[in-house]
Amino acid sequence: MLLLTLFLTLSRADRNALSFADRMADKARANSAALEASNRDLASSNDTLDAFACVVPHDLKAPLLNIRTLVEFVREDLAERLDADRADAEIVDKLDKVNR
Repeated sequence: MLLLTLFLTLSRADRNALSFADRMADKARANSAALEASNRDLASSNDTLDAFACVVPHDLKAPLLNIRTLVEFVREDLAERLDADRADAEIVDKLDKVNR
């Protein structure tokens, strides 16, 4: 009788252990699927960020180029006045700073 009780207890423990292992395997599969989905989302976000990083420098350089061109036009228009009057050195300095 003791042997039968021991056998039934071990059998029940074995079923419980197998059931627990199955639940843990299901959770691991679910976590793996969630991790893969997160990785896909992250890769997509990185692609979007890379595309943005390629566009931004161009978008920032275009207005700066326009400002530099305008400064050169102002410098050319004021060239005679600026060369003749050293009192306007502040204007020249400011134009140089904008052009950097």
